[in-house]
Amino acid sequence: MHRRARPASRRAPGGRLVLALLMAGFSLLLSAWVGSNAPGFGPDEPANFIKEVGAGTGQWTGVAGRLAHPAFGDQPGAPERIAWINRNSRVFELPAGVDPGAAHFSCDLFHNDRSVRCLDRPPTRAPATRALSYVGTYEPYVYAVPGAAMARTHTARAALYTGRAVTAALVALLLAVALGAAWDRRAGPVSLSGVLLAASPMVLFLGSVLGTNGLEIAGTLALCSLALRMGRAGAAPLWTWPAAGLVGALSRPTGPA
Repeated sequence: MHRRARPASRRAPGGRLVLALLMAGFSLLLSAWVGSNAPGFGPDEPANFIKEVGAGTGQWTGVAGRLAHPAFGDQPGAPERIAWINRNSRVFELPAGVDPGAAHFSCDLFHNDRSVRCLDRPPTRAPATRALSYVGTYEPYVYAVPGAAMARTHTARAALYTGRAVTAALVALLLAVALGAAWDRRAGPVSLSGVLLAASPMVLFLGSVLGTNGLEIAGTLALCSLALRMGRAGAAPLWTWPAAGLVGALSRPTGPA
């Protein structure tokens, strides 16, 4: 007797379909946060904005600078905190119109009793200027990718959304690498459960705002997924080796190495 084949509707979904559906979900969540989070309200977003435009225009180290009016009060540790921030601060030149301060970014930040209606004020068309970023000493190479696109816009708001979109696209690509490396056709969708648990909503949120946190987390996730794939029984696909080398540069634990 011959065993009857399972109906097509009951077969396990193919790897390409599963990966495509998951990436569509990741991309939609990233896009939602790119557009809905108020300009400047991502973690350290104005400082990251200045750093990214600086790195994107070839200002790799910037010029040493200090906070003009530090406002940390008289609480214990305030002088040490100010000194630490000043050691990390650098000044960068910004093109005309691309000034987050003139665009009122992050107005009313930390005032939970107020709305972000202050952003509705008409932004000032600022001339080319210089601005300080307290993340100025951070490694510039990841900042430079979205920064190069941001520097080619003409307004601060356009630059912000352009940088967010580039960052989100890179994070989506890294998540695709992690999913592709984790997929095992023998286990089916269950093989992706680890990546889905690790790619928390916070990863997607940080991947939708200016800065390197989302990229570094997604890079570490992709690198771990690639390492586990290489350790699996059977030869790893050829694409995993160059991918591991490229992704390793975006992972904070291995980036300096």
